[in-house]
Amino acid sequence: MSIKGTAIWEDTVERLQFPALDSNLEVDLCVVGLGASGLRAVMHAAERGLKVVGIDGGVIAGAAAGRNGGLMLAGTADFYNDACERLGDDRAAKIYQHTLDEMAHVVPLLEGNVRMTGVLRTEDTDEGLAEAAKHLAALRRDGFPVEAYDGSQGQGILIPTDGSFHPVDRAMRFAQLATQMGAQLFESTVATDVRPHEVRTADGVISARHVLVATDGFLKRVLPALADGVRQVRLQMIATEPDAIDLKYPSYTHFGYDYWQQRPDGRVAIGGGRHQVKESEFTDDDTPTRELFEYLEQRLRSLGVTAAITHHWAAIVSYTDNEQPIAREVMPGVWGLGAFNGTGNVVGTMLGRALVDQMIDGRSQILSDFYGE
Repeated sequence: MSIKGTAIWEDTVERLQFPALDSNLEVDLCVVGLGASGLRAVMHAAERGLKVVGIDGGVIAGAAAGRNGGLMLAGTADFYNDACERLGDDRAAKIYQHTLDEMAHVVPLLEGNVRMTGVLRTEDTDEGLAEAAKHLAALRRDGFPVEAYDGSQGQGILIPTDGSFHPVDRAMRFAQLATQMGAQLFESTVATDVRPHEVRTADGVISARHVLVATDGFLKRVLPALADGVRQVRLQMIATEPDAIDLKYPSYTHFGYDYWQQRPDGRVAIGGGRHQVKESEFTDDDTPTRELFEYLEQRLRSLGVTAAITHHWAAIVSYTDNEQPIAREVMPGVWGLGAFNGTGNVVGTMLGRALVDQMIDGRSQILSDFYGE
C-alpha cells in the first residue's frame, strides 16, 4: 500500500473554494493567513462590525492549521504547574480560564466536529509520573477539573474539559461563518509586501486601517522584524486504516512530545517524536522523514494498533525562545500573531479574537492577562 503524503484530514472533508484577489480593496482589517487563528480574527472582526478581508497564499488551513493533531487543550505550551512557576499562580490561572472560555465560545460553532471526551496525559517513567502528579495538584488547587487516571490507556491524569476535533472541518466551518458575516476571503493570494496600513499582492493592493499577519509557522517570513527569537519547527504525523482497538481518550505522553487520537471511524492519527531527533526538526522543510516515520510506527504499535499505515505528513510551526506566543503590534497598524509553540489550536484562536478587541478598543483583558501588562 502506498502511503499518502497528505494529512488524513484532507481526505475526509469537502473543501470550500475561494477566488484569488484580482483588484484593489479598501477595508478596516486585512488578515494575512487563513488558518484557524486568522479565521477566528476575521469572524470576530466581522461580528464587531468591521469591513474585513482575509487572504492566504495557498488554501485555507493548508498549513499547520489543517495538518495538526486535532487536540483541543486548555492552557498554553507550558503544563499548568510549570505555567504557575514561570508566570505566578494568579496570572497562570487567568490564562487557563481564558482558554476554557475560548473553548466554550468555539465548541458550539463546531457541533458534530468536536468530541469533548477529556484528554489523557500519560507518562511511563518515574520522572514523568512525578511531573503529572504536580500537574494534577496544581489544577486541583486552583479549582480546575482534573482526575487521576490508571487504566487501559496508561497511567497519569485525565483533563475532562479537553477534547479532539477535525482540523480541516473546523477551518471550513470558520470560513463559511466568516463569509456569512460579510467577510471576503481569498485563496492563492500571496502577500508580497506588508507595510503599515497596506498589503500588496501580485494582482491587487489592500488598503487597511489594520493588518493582522497570522501565519504561525511562516510568521517571520512575512514579518522579518519578528525573526529574532523565533524558530521554525517541523511536526510529523502518521495515520492508519480503521482499527478495532478502542482508544477512548485522545492522549499525549513523554511530556507532550507524542500525541494521538482515534477518529470515530476507527482510524488512528499519531504525531510527535521530535524529542528523538532534536535539532533536525528545526527546519522550514515540510518533507516527512523516514526516521520519524519509524519512530511513530513503533509508538503506534506499542498502543496495540495493528491497522495499516496510510498517511505520513508534516507541518511547519513556530516556537519562541521564551515560550510565549507572539500577539502584538509590530509596526504601526500591523499586528503579528503566531509562534504558538506547537499548541495553537485554542491559544491561537483566543489571541486572534483578543487582537481584534485590542485594535478596536485599545485594550484587551485577555492580552493584559496573557502578557502580564
